[in-house]
Amino acid sequence: MGRNLQTDGVVLHVYRVAEYHKGLVILSPDLGIFHATAFGAYKGKSKLSGVSETFIEGRIFLYHDPVKDRYKVSEIVPEETHQQLREDLDRYYTALFWAELIMKSFAGGEGFAELFRFFSSSMQLLDRSEDIEALLIQFIWRYLGMTGFQPEIENCGECGRKIERGESLYMENGQFVCERCAGSRTGPRLSPAARSYLIHSASLPLHRTAGVGLNPAERGELKRHLCLFIEDVIGQPLAILQKGLV
Repeated sequence: MGRNLQTDGVVLHVYRVAEYHKGLVILSPDLGIFHATAFGAYKGKSKLSGVSETFIEGRIFLYHDPVKDRYKVSEIVPEETHQQLREDLDRYYTALFWAELIMKSFAGGEGFAELFRFFSSSMQLLDRSEDIEALLIQFIWRYLGMTGFQPEIENCGECGRKIERGESLYMENGQFVCERCAGSRTGPRLSPAARSYLIHSASLPLHRTAGVGLNPAERGELKRHLCLFIEDVIGQPLAILQKGLV
């Protein structure tokens, strides 16, 4: 027999199912990432119509069919709508990038409760942050740490030698290596300033990292390199990056 259940959740993606129904990809601290159908949600009079949108966060009531292993959305009680990020394209595309990253990496495979809290708090900061680029960098770096893919940057990933204060690192095969190990290879460069920034900011709460900065050129380069690195880690391109939307 099926059963009714409820969970906290945030909608990562919405797609059309038949003419009037919505398919939702939901991140839950209890159930991880799963698909659920909001029947009739594209009908204007449906109680699910306005609350089954991307980035709606709240209490989600479900019916689970164990035979077909399908979820049906019965009700959504929103707690956060994140309206501010919906009204600003830079914020909206940044949140879409985060959501796509989580979906394509299958949320790292575990630790769903921690990831849910991290994504929720990141979106709350994104609602009001004046420094979207810095928040995007921090999200990628901390997500790599949470999922076990964060590269070593205090020591060379190849020879293990401790990196000196003024040295650069170079991205090679999913790790950062020193100049000596990189040799004539020309992987993306992690500058000494960018490396120091990542090391220092990692010890701070996310909401306090906005005041820790790099000059615009260094920060833009760091963002590009981390975006390249995250695509390399998950083994596939991210549409938001490929379209140049962040």
